[in-house]
Amino acid sequence: MITFMYFITYLFDQLLVNFIGLVLILYSFIIPVTPLYKTKRPADLIVHISRILFCIILPFLNFFYFLFNSGDWATGNGITAPEDFYTFVWLQVFLIVLPELVFFILSKVNITRVWWYVLYPVLLIGLWIWMF
Repeated sequence: MITFMYFITYLFDQLLVNFIGLVLILYSFIIPVTPLYKTKRPADLIVHISRILFCIILPFLNFFYFLFNSGDWATGNGITAPEDFYTFVWLQVFLIVLPELVFFILSKVNITRVWWYVLYPVLLIGLWIWMF
């Protein structure tokens, strides 16, 4: 119960981070249906599903990263973010937008995309492991 109260406090104290998380969640659901992806391959689903799962757990991931690195609510004057917290958030933004950058580059250069379908989920899992 106390962790739930901490989570609610975190949601209201870190509005910028939670707004960025909300935008990323919407982006991850909207981008697969845009005209950019008219020529989808079945393997692109791996990237889209990885991105959607990552964005759904993003608020909890940020909360636990925040809790394990600073988590000091005893002061009573708001929650202060750790120094590398915003670096962590911008790294998440980069990983969410990274598939579009890779698909754009690969459309200009004739290279197979097979390596990308393995690399992207590994990058996301690596971020989760790096967090702890």
